[in-house]
Amino acid sequence: TQQQQQAPSTNNATGGADGPTTPSSTEQQGTTTTTPTDTKKDNEVSKAACSALNAVGEVHPLAFLDYMDQVLSQMKVSRQAAAISSITSLVKRHPVGLCKHLFRLVGLILRVLDPHMPSVRDYCVSHSTLALRTVVAAYKMVSFQQHKQRLAVGDPSGHIVIYDMRTASKWS
Repeated sequence: TQQQQQAPSTNNATGGADGPTTPSSTEQQGTTTTTPTDTKKDNEVSKAACSALNAVGEVHPLAFLDYMDQVLSQMKVSRQAAAISSITSLVKRHPVGLCKHLFRLVGLILRVLDPHMPSVRDYCVSHSTLALRTVVAAYKMVSFQQHKQRLAVGDPSGHIVIYDMRTASKWS
């Protein structure tokens, strides 16, 4: 009928009323190529994003840590490593803003060192080691004891937490 001919199709690549459909042959044959220009643009965007993230962290450190917590909760290790690198960068550039949140900051860094997640730990160990060294250098109330593999963290209110670096957890 004429009404059926004029009705738009409900089929699309994600499926419609008539069920899922496959992409057309030209869509299947389409390829994505990455040129050096694309890579350069991606790197520029990535640098701009990191800069913006650090700017947010300088003004709203708790919001920054909340976001890093979300990223570290993802299972993509490259993003977890990038989050740890972002934390390191912010500690270097603006340590004062994070001072009130040292327990949370250290907890986020230690999350990727959990021995129960060896693939994450292996991938992120160099990033987290640099982050922890940066934290120890930036804050007088943080100290690492190499021989026993313990990290002591104090906060401005006088509380102290000791972490066992072998287990990446609070020492008791």
